[in-house]
Amino acid sequence: MKLRKDFKDVAIVNHTGGIEYISVMHPDFFGFRPEELVGKKFTQVYTNIDEESSTFMRAINYGERYMDYTQTLELLDGRRLSQAEDIYLIRNGEDVVGAIEFARYDEKTYLLKPDKIKNNSDSDESFCLENIIGSCPEIREIKRKVSKIVDR
Repeated sequence: MKLRKDFKDVAIVNHTGGIEYISVMHPDFFGFRPEELVGKKFTQVYTNIDEESSTFMRAINYGERYMDYTQTLELLDGRRLSQAEDIYLIRNGEDVVGAIEFARYDEKTYLLKPDKIKNNSDSDESFCLENIIGSCPEIREIKRKVSKIVDR
């Protein structure tokens, strides 16, 4: 399995769904700064998801896997965003310790159709994992764990 390169945002949550890390390509689009979300849950960020409907929580609690899954999220200001996402579990041995999401969306129209997603790997709007989350020791360890998941 290969990691897509056309994602715009990445988020990492812990086993309770608490946001540990988030990087968004267009923070003004969402109306928040990423650092404001660390420690919160996405159920506190989007008005139309709860613990049972959150893809992060379903992945963590039930081992569900999401690849090119499209969901519509309602932002706090009422705007709706459809995004395609890939969610991978992060494990420590057999224990699920969190999950990582790579999301794609069209911020110009707030509407995304999975069959219209294009690979932007040659454009300025595409970036690699290192550009998004850096390379401090903690992030290198997360990337090592993620690479084990992706290579399965």
